[in-house]
Amino acid sequence: MHIMLGGARRYLAAATIRTNASGYQYVLAKENKRLFDYLEQCRFFVFHCSNVRKELVYVHQIVLYTDRRPAAGWRRERRGEVCRAGLMEVHHLDGNPSNNDYGNLWYVSPIENKLLAYATQNPEVIADPSQWVAHYGTDSGDIRPLAQFTHLLERTLQCTMTRLGLDWAQEKVQRWWRGLPTDAARHLMAGLRSTIDPLLDIFRREQAAYV
Repeated sequence: MHIMLGGARRYLAAATIRTNASGYQYVLAKENKRLFDYLEQCRFFVFHCSNVRKELVYVHQIVLYTDRRPAAGWRRERRGEVCRAGLMEVHHLDGNPSNNDYGNLWYVSPIENKLLAYATQNPEVIADPSQWVAHYGTDSGDIRPLAQFTHLLERTLQCTMTRLGLDWAQEKVQRWWRGLPTDAARHLMAGLRSTIDPLLDIFRREQAAYV
C-alpha cells in the first residue's frame, strides 16, 4: 500500500493539473494515466466510491487520501469508511479552493462544509446550534459534537483570516462580530485570542460603542 501511495504522490507532483471556474484543481485520466493507475491500486476509488467513471479527480481528494499522516483517507478506507457524495466532503480551511496543502484540508460532512462557509457572514448558526436544523433541514447527527465543531470553526476562521489579512478583518469581521451575542463572541474569542489579537481589539471597540 505504501508503495502505491508514494507512486500516486510522485505522479501527482508531475501531473497535468487543470482548474475549473470555481478555482478547484483537478486531473484527467486521459492526461495522467500512470497517476490514475496508482490511484486504482491504492484503493482511492473504493474510498471515493461515487466516482464511478474514474475520468476526473480533484487534487484535494488525492492529497488528503494519499498523505502519510493519521487523518489521511487511505487510513479511513482501511477502517471501512467511504467518501461518498452526500456523506463526506473535503473542506478547505482557508476558503481557497486552489490551496491543496494537506494542512488546509479536512474531511467534513456536507452540512458541516456548508455551515463553515456560511458562518463568517451569518453568526446565528454558530451562536445557536438549533439554527442548524432551521437553515439546512437536517438533524445534528450530521454534525460532529459541538466542541469538535467549534474547534473546526476556529481553525477555519484562523486560516481564512490569515489568507485574507487585516483589511478583511477590519471591514467584514466587524459586522460579523457585531451580530454575535456577547456570550458566543467571548467563547469564540477565547479560542482565537492567541493568534488573532487585532480582532480582539475590534471586539472591545464594538462592545464599548454599545455602552
